[in-house]
Amino acid sequence: FSVLPQPLILDSISVIGEKRPFQDQLDYEYHAYFQDNPEVEDYARFKLHINGIERGGIFWYDDRLTNGRYIDFWRFFFEPRDDIKQGDSVTIELITIDKASFDYFKTLRRVLASSTGGPFSSTTLSNPITNWSNGALGYFSVQSVNSKSAVIE
Repeated sequence: FSVLPQPLILDSISVIGEKRPFQDQLDYEYHAYFQDNPEVEDYARFKLHINGIERGGIFWYDDRLTNGRYIDFWRFFFEPRDDIKQGDSVTIELITIDKASFDYFKTLRRVLASSTGGPFSSTTLSNPITNWSNGALGYFSVQSVNSKSAVIE
């Protein structure tokens, strides 16, 4: 079963464009700002949309080291970056989830990295942790969603 956790609420988002050495286009950082709930174990995942299209990647947060603090979450990485330009719309969803869902996404990311030889790869592939029984894949979750949008300037 799943229990609806106390939601995390986005205060704001920002998009910061920066020209990196030896690159012609701007590289964008996406920031989501929110207050972590004190006295509560918080787990969340993020979705990033550019012009209404969800960008790939599994972005998750837990407050193991940041309980009760004000958070600037900026760990969004994906390719390609050259199709993003000024005037594009950015939406970030902050999805508060329970521990079972968090464990699923955390292990799913490792499984996907292992299958592609990514930085978290290992030699043994396995299925992600699930809260289903009978060997089923996937997860069941109750979640709250909070989102903010901005335009790249």
